[in-house]
Amino acid sequence: MYAGKAKFISTLNGLFLFIVALGFLLGCQEESSPPDFKQFTITEFINQDPNFRILSEVLDLTDLGEQLDGNEEFTFLAPTNKAFEAIGIESVDDRSLKEWKRIISYHLTEGTISSESLLESVQETLLPDFFWFVSEEDGQLLVNSEVKILVKDIITSNGAVHGLEQVLEPVNLNILEVSESLGFTTFVEGLRKTGFDGLLSGEGLYTVFIPSNDAFNAYFDEQGITKEDWLSSTNLRAFMSQYIMQGMENSANLVPGALETIEGDMIYFSRDISEGLWINGQSTIVNRDIHAGNGLINSLDRVYNKTNKSLVVLLSESSTSADYSEFEAAMIYSGLINDLEGEGVGPFTIFAPNNAAFNSWYEDLGVSGYYQIEEDLLRTTLQYHVSMGRVFTQDFREGDKLNTWLEGSELTLGVDGPKVNQTALVNDFMNKHAINGVLHGVTNVLDPKEN
Repeated sequence: MYAGKAKFISTLNGLFLFIVALGFLLGCQEESSPPDFKQFTITEFINQDPNFRILSEVLDLTDLGEQLDGNEEFTFLAPTNKAFEAIGIESVDDRSLKEWKRIISYHLTEGTISSESLLESVQETLLPDFFWFVSEEDGQLLVNSEVKILVKDIITSNGAVHGLEQVLEPVNLNILEVSESLGFTTFVEGLRKTGFDGLLSGEGLYTVFIPSNDAFNAYFDEQGITKEDWLSSTNLRAFMSQYIMQGMENSANLVPGALETIEGDMIYFSRDISEGLWINGQSTIVNRDIHAGNGLINSLDRVYNKTNKSLVVLLSESSTSADYSEFEAAMIYSGLINDLEGEGVGPFTIFAPNNAAFNSWYEDLGVSGYYQIEEDLLRTTLQYHVSMGRVFTQDFREGDKLNTWLEGSELTLGVDGPKVNQTALVNDFMNKHAINGVLHGVTNVLDPKEN
């Protein structure tokens, strides 16, 4: 008696869940919260719902049914019977086993992923090298910009099921398509204008670093130009090329240092103490390793510029526009400026004291300018402000030492500030990137005897 009653209750519960699921799949409760299906595995949920009859037969035919009945977690974009019938499939016999494995594998990805988490993300499927992209249009979730998700967030014991209006056609999304789908429209316009769209939608593997539209708008404002000005500029191709690398470079492998771009220029990576990944000391990678069929996409919060100026040129520009004329003049007077240029020279990192720092130093020494300072003291002090290597502030680690031009003398870095020898860097004059190094402003003249 007890066993029979328990069986009856179990059957009744199953019928109730089936009716609720049916209502969902028919769109009657599209906006309601789904009931709890965690008593089912994905396979059990599909098997108990007649709206998934064809899909149930397919899971039984292939080994995927067993896989979806285990402990591993998956997310299933599940086509209904109507979805299959719309492409002429009435039963499991209408496709071969090989075709079914390909079709269903493309509708599956690893892990339990909610509809909210799917949105605006590219997901690698169980069909190798093929992906989904889920977007939203007028409140409707779309897969690959076309197929509606009718029912979402059916959470089972081993994953999530989202019901589809149509069967997905396996799409090997390329970088161009994914970039456009993610809303990087300004970057895509640049690709099309320069012909790189063909490269990134064709053969070969690439890694791209893409500033967001907001990043581009901020860049246009800083430069005092419009998007149209940018698109019509003669150096647009050189600009775009610095964001494209050949091969798939996973962000985990981007150690501090240089990476060559598609046309032979170099960009430089840094990792800050929180493991944030930076390019040229200017741009942070916000979202990393977004998969496309032919490579990886990394989104950026800022535009970084191709550097075509030397340290000497940057010093010359900063002497008038950024209040560093005393340092430049002292470097020229001492003859050290010439040592910053030449083939194979560098890279260097310069910590340039601003004019206020020099004036304070002159006062301490009782002189009126650099030309009144004893020659050896001037040269050794200036040499102490030039270190070896290309060091962005994101590379700073507390207590790290930098070798300088002054033999046997080192600079000590500090993260909080950031600082060098306990002297703060100038907030709006850091990470000035040159062909042969980096320029930072500092608020004091550094004394080699104090370190």
